[in-house]
Amino acid sequence: MRASEDRIKPVKRKIKRNYESFDSFRISCISKGKIMSLIDIIREFYCVK
Repeated sequence: MRASEDRIKPVKRKIKRNYESFDSFRISCISKGKIMSLIDIIREFYCVK
């Protein structure tokens, strides 16, 4: 569990820099058609490039 928490912290910081909340980020991705941004976050979380 600890390893996954360590991977998600930098991702959460990046989202907080640009959005008020994760919901704002999610809605932005959906409404602007930027689903690749969301996929990039998931890839970063799982350390897959």
